[in-house]
Amino acid sequence: ELYQLATKESLTYMALTDHDTVAGHFRMEELLKEGSFHYIPGIELTTSKNGESIHILGYFNSDSYKDPEFLKVLRELHEARNERIRKFIDNLKKHFDLTVDYEHMRRTNQGVLTRANLAREVHPLVPHMTYNEAFETYLDKKSPAYIPNIKLSVEDGISLLKKHGAKVVLAHPVIYKKNTLEDLLSHDFD
Repeated sequence: ELYQLATKESLTYMALTDHDTVAGHFRMEELLKEGSFHYIPGIELTTSKNGESIHILGYFNSDSYKDPEFLKVLRELHEARNERIRKFIDNLKKHFDLTVDYEHMRRTNQGVLTRANLAREVHPLVPHMTYNEAFETYLDKKSPAYIPNIKLSVEDGISLLKKHGAKVVLAHPVIYKKNTLEDLLSHDFD
């Protein structure tokens, strides 16, 4: 769909920066054989600093994103995040007697499963609550069901991307609350 949109809009350049995965590039590669625009493979890598998720954009000027070592790190992060959701589901059953089907979630969602995906499964189980109330009650950091996410530091994220040839940019810099822009930009961003 993105390829079709970029072609329809006669884009000259397009980058794809999915969260924590480069899987879309392998599909895009097949579509790009016609060469209708310049394509920049990228990623939006989730890192952490001071208890806050910091998103880092990595733009590759080659196929270095295919490096087996890089793909292995992404697979490990992906599996750790999916395992987090499995543990969340176990805790929801244990603490709240809420039953969520992990396999159903896996079939109906692509990519990394997040608390937002889980909230869409939990909310129908508690129809007397709003979506936000359900999220706060069952999935917030204060909930007994909460499982912390795997943390990749900003430094490690930048280092990983640069090691594999990416230009590194801070994503949406104005949204961060626990880190100042000045502090974030003290890191080795391009």
